Amino acid sequence: MEQRIIELQLVLQKLVGLHRQLLETIRMEREALADADLRRIQEMTHAKEAIVDAIQTRERERVRLMSAFSGPKSGAGDLRTLQDIVYEVQATDQKAAEQLRSAQTTLRLLLQRIIDSNAENGELVKKSLQHLDQMKRNVLGAQSATPETYGPGGRRVQQSLQGSRLISREV
Repeated sequence: MEQRIIELQLVLQKLVGLHRQLLETIRMEREALADADLRRIQEMTHAKEAIVDAIQTRERERVRLMSAFSGPKSGAGDLRTLQDIVYEVQATDQKAAEQLRSAQTTLRLLLQRIIDSNAENGELVKKSLQHLDQMKRNVLGAQSATPETYGPGGRRVQQSLQGSRLISREV
């Protein structure tokens, strides 16, 4: 059992490192989004994909290791939770149990930060798209992003560009 615990600790350490890399990549992606640097955005997207692939590989390895532990399961499904293993290990090896608990806590915190940072990046993209849509309407002098060319009666409507503004009055 001791060997399985050591292997599990190593996999968890690798997962923590990969999640830290992912968080840093998401932060760099935010900078690229703010700078509107398409090349860097693409680089960060490819880097995120590679890191997520590595995380999935390590996660499969973690699941394989976790399934090797026997004993009662507290979670739903066939796998024991890391918490189950911590309870089992702490009876014989308090230090190992604390390391497992620490890795679990660290992964939870990193995962929440990743989710939050990714959501912030999504909001930044959404606001940028809204800004571009507004600029398009200002240039076209229209109230919608795709101005109507036919009226309700099926007759062609002339578009007026008198209302066009290159600079938004909203600040």
